[in-house]
Amino acid sequence: MYLAASASYQNPAAMTAHFYADMVSWGNMWPKLVLRHLSANFKPNSIYAHFLFNIPSVTRANVEKFKPGMYDFSRPTRIQRQTITDYNLCCRILNNHTRFNTTYEGRMREISQGYGFFLAWDNPIKHDGDRNSFEHAMKGSKEFLHRIEEFYISETRKLIKKKAIRVQPSAASSKGSFRINISHEVLNIVPVHFVNEWFLASLKTDSSSRALFTEQELYALLSTLFVYLFFDQNVKTRTLALKSAEALNRALEVAVDCVRIGETPIIGNAAAAVISPAHAKTQGWKLVKKLINLGWDNKRQVAAFYLPQLALTISDFYLPGRRGELASENKQRVVDHLFSLAQNGIPSSHTFKHAFLEAVRLEPPNVCSGIFRKVGNGDEVLLATAQAMRDSNYFPRPLDIDLNRPEEHYLNFGHGMHTCYGQDINKVGMTAMLQEVMALKGGESGQLRFIKDPALGAKAYITATNSLAPFPTHFSIDFDELPQY
Repeated sequence: MYLAASASYQNPAAMTAHFYADMVSWGNMWPKLVLRHLSANFKPNSIYAHFLFNIPSVTRANVEKFKPGMYDFSRPTRIQRQTITDYNLCCRILNNHTRFNTTYEGRMREISQGYGFFLAWDNPIKHDGDRNSFEHAMKGSKEFLHRIEEFYISETRKLIKKKAIRVQPSAASSKGSFRINISHEVLNIVPVHFVNEWFLASLKTDSSSRALFTEQELYALLSTLFVYLFFDQNVKTRTLALKSAEALNRALEVAVDCVRIGETPIIGNAAAAVISPAHAKTQGWKLVKKLINLGWDNKRQVAAFYLPQLALTISDFYLPGRRGELASENKQRVVDHLFSLAQNGIPSSHTFKHAFLEAVRLEPPNVCSGIFRKVGNGDEVLLATAQAMRDSNYFPRPLDIDLNRPEEHYLNFGHGMHTCYGQDINKVGMTAMLQEVMALKGGESGQLRFIKDPALGAKAYITATNSLAPFPTHFSIDFDELPQY
């Protein structure tokens, strides 16, 4: 009855466009209903979820013939899931990697040619060995974070200047303004340039026009892998993630081989489409060289290069025109203070870093809203870190924006052994981008369109094509004039 009734609403006249697109993308209602509402009972790739009213043994024979390894054939069993919102208990569980294990090690191995990555390893010896040597090779000197900050500032400015378009004057004003899709053209793309600079990702640029990936292509590849690792493990996402991983694996292996022999390929060589002479001057070339000297083989290096996609996207939390639950006098004072600092060019990295941390705490992106851990019997706990960070014992006046909270109290990047190794990069990079965006004078911002999506468990953002995405993809802002950098 429900299935039949639901099908009758699959037309644009009766539904909003994004819900219609969402329903059509599934093909039929049964997998959608099962995986969204009975996710504790069915694995995302269970044949019992995807092939209703089929004989399991026959389905298995057919599926293994055409799509080997794609589906799970075990009978559905219920996984017990408990949500933890207590701040102290969240920290204790995250510190206990012996009893509470990561949930994504298998997926990490899938996309990294079977090697995995220290982010998912619970064995301290194995984890610490790779993590320490990688951090030593990457960070190297005390100037590392300063170089990251300069890079993010420079790339943000370049993209704003390059991507902004002039808007015709309105009837109310004879002066034209500029408009830019700040998510699609800048905030999602600066981290892509970072991946290319530090991890040889074969991005097409002015100096590497023969490279493999455009900005949007590389962003799509990295975001697909990220979604598969941490949010959505259904068959469609897994298929796309494995294809994305294959493309990146090949490109990165060629890049590592070029560094190993100490030269870039000549024009005409197939490898010249992956890596160019310009790459020999990048931080990534130096990093690969250091890892080679530390004894890392190709597979181990390729596995390590997936993590820069963890860069967070700045939301519209502080920009004009925002409507939300935190539209308070406290927030308005903070916003006015931040705009004053940014638009007057006052150096204030510490203030903007804490503004970034508070925005992520109060309205976390999907990746920062909670952390799953599994116990030995297969059950899971969800550590609701976003709720835990509203504990008044650690965050007095938890709904206020306080730019002087102790930095070590935040759980935005996890806690304990598996704390995100890129947290320092994210803090510096996101702070730099936030400050540059708020320095744009005048104008108004649009509004991020999103819904609370049960499949993702958090916000799902509506894209320009009315589909749903776990990250913001379309958010325009207007400003009066191009900055003179």
